Amino acid sequence: MPPDFPELQYAVVKHAKSLSEAEAVPRDETDRRIETASRTAMQKFLAGKFRSYYLPPPYDFRLSFRNEEQTRLAARTRGVTQDGELAVRFPADTFIAGYNVSTEVIGNAMNPLPLLIRILRHEGQTKTLQELNDLLWLQVDPEKLPDWSLPPKPSPQKRKYYGDQ
Repeated sequence: MPPDFPELQYAVVKHAKSLSEAEAVPRDETDRRIETASRTAMQKFLAGKFRSYYLPPPYDFRLSFRNEEQTRLAARTRGVTQDGELAVRFPADTFIAGYNVSTEVIGNAMNPLPLLIRILRHEGQTKTLQELNDLLWLQVDPEKLPDWSLPPKPSPQKRKYYGDQ
């Protein structure tokens, strides 16, 4: 149990194998673990051994992503700034407000349009809509993406603007 939350009860029902893959515990064992943790938590609560937690505002949210492209897309959300190569950060006055911004940030980061554009450039217009959809769903597991579909590395060159010398 985490040292900051000794009252916390949880049930381990999956073991991570990679960033996007987990091995599930068999269903019977999963049910038993969840039931045991729930029963223990309720017993502690009813015995008055549960301490409530209050985290005072303001809240500082930081979300990290798998690649720089997702991070750049996430940082386009109003009030969100990039925090390193693979993370964004933003403040919130309430946890609910921060959660709502988080859902927007994640939605922006997971935008399939850049990948769709790379697929169309690579495959041309030979794919059906179903084949394109199947390729886009591969985005869930970046280890299964073909090399040509990976986001390009950002150019280290300084951007030039009209009027620059």
